[in-house]
Amino acid sequence: MLFNLFAESVFPIGVEIAPAFVRMAQLGRSNKRIGLSAGGSKPLPEGIEPYSGQWQRCVIEAIGSIYSEAPFKSKNVVTIIPSGDVLSREIKRNLGDKDAEEIVNSEAKNLLPGDSEGAVVKYIILNPGGDSSGEKDILILAAEKFKVERHLAIFEQAGMNAKAVTAWPMVLVNCYINFFGRRKTDAETVVLLINATATGCNAVICQKENILFARSIPFGTGTFAEPNAGEKLATEIEACIRYFQTTVKTAAVERIILLTNEGAGQRLKECILAVAKKYEMPAHIGDVLAAITNHDTYKRGIDGRGAKDDWTTVFGLSLSGSGNQGQ
Repeated sequence: MLFNLFAESVFPIGVEIAPAFVRMAQLGRSNKRIGLSAGGSKPLPEGIEPYSGQWQRCVIEAIGSIYSEAPFKSKNVVTIIPSGDVLSREIKRNLGDKDAEEIVNSEAKNLLPGDSEGAVVKYIILNPGGDSSGEKDILILAAEKFKVERHLAIFEQAGMNAKAVTAWPMVLVNCYINFFGRRKTDAETVVLLINATATGCNAVICQKENILFARSIPFGTGTFAEPNAGEKLATEIEACIRYFQTTVKTAAVERIILLTNEGAGQRLKECILAVAKKYEMPAHIGDVLAAITNHDTYKRGIDGRGAKDDWTTVFGLSLSGSGNQGQ
């Protein structure tokens, strides 16, 4: 558990701060079903340098505006550093008796710019029970310390309580296990989760809450105007599947879920369907907004009528306090 609020029926507020918008959502559980407590989204002015003083002031104003316009029930927040500011590397190491954090921190230094003044590092041991030799696949996620500090300072100045900073693989898994992987038959199913933004695409292969593979792909929906962009993204996703099925010989991907909204662009859908067809596996759209149990979202701050906002990240952040979450 991250903090005491987890024992209550209302989860923390998930807050996603991106260069172009601020998005917030608070979920809760009633009669074992997950519903929306409050939410909202505000665009940020264009042309402002992220992490600058002006940008921070705009973000603080957006957070205050969203909070005042919807019935949020606490000021406890779980957030995430934008994926564009997080560098990642997968390493294979036999940890043995060595200090895992020492190994990870040493590797993380090579990820960041040479003039970086420190880093905030998180690591995930992939496929934790899969190798009896002691050699582990470790995903390292690192962000420059000053960016994390400025990110957290925003919440302090906005009067919010930042309780945890998590990472994108856990966010996607949180949405899957709470919304789309609840059947008994899902417990053993190996699933590829895809979530695409304008600037990139995150891929996670998991078996229930166990993360087996995770990779950030530098092709997003914003590149679809370029020639063959959809084919390039499909090729990258196929490379993830091939790498996983070559290295993790005890498991094979059985299903693809595109975590997005029902109004996701047709080219993105076609890209995922093409990959699924090639590997002869089912593919589904995991619309988290449609998955919540209450339908009066407009009264709670989210206009779901034809909405094109992707609520995957903020819902996954709020679900960090559900008691049923990824690693």
